[in-house]
Amino acid sequence: MEAAVKEPIDLIYSIHRSRRRSLSIKVVQGEVRVNAPHGLAEREIQQFVSAKANWINRHLARQQQQLSKLAERLWENGETLQYLGETYPLWVHLGAKQSHCEFNDNGFQVALSNRVKQPQKNTQKLVEDCYKALAKQWLDHFIHSWQVAELQPSSHDIASFTGKWGSCSATRAIRMSWRLWLAPEYVVRYVVIHELCHLKHFNHSKAFWQLVEQHDPNYPAAEAWLKRHGITVLNPHYTAFAN
Repeated sequence: MEAAVKEPIDLIYSIHRSRRRSLSIKVVQGEVRVNAPHGLAEREIQQFVSAKANWINRHLARQQQQLSKLAERLWENGETLQYLGETYPLWVHLGAKQSHCEFNDNGFQVALSNRVKQPQKNTQKLVEDCYKALAKQWLDHFIHSWQVAELQPSSHDIASFTGKWGSCSATRAIRMSWRLWLAPEYVVRYVVIHELCHLKHFNHSKAFWQLVEQHDPNYPAAEAWLKRHGITVLNPHYTAFAN
């Protein structure tokens, strides 16, 4: 990754080089990322960014408006969290022999040891670990019941992505962001199927989308939900969002 570049058009972006053959731009969490091939002249990248300036500014404005509504999470007793699209309270209790977090119908239950020096930071870490465990349990069950021979991953795991929902590697391994499990279950299911379909089509061609639709006919509804709420849910400082 190269240092951030500032253009005369006041666009600041970072350049990420790889073996890809073409240029692309992503606006993620209010930041502009340019994916470029190794060896491509920086002048050509600047020209590409300048040509896309209007598109970039529209997306930046929309994302920054959404991000401005995010309240800073305090990780304190009484806050609310989402899991599979439902809202649950966060309960924080002091005086435990050992700090831990568990999830049940009553919400996220965090018990902190009296030895904890930074209760908010520890609560955040415990809750995130709980999300990862819940996500892994859900994903394990889904993959185990997924009976499509040509779309079987070599492995599956949970990651902490904030700029994407999941990934599919050339070795047929899929990794999903635990933040996805804040979304409704039909959205989670779609995103996992989306990555599994990349095992056959490592692109977003017409054939890829036909395969997605074959396994999830309702995927446009999930796409619409992600377009509306995705930036909020992926943000590390997410908060409750309006329906």
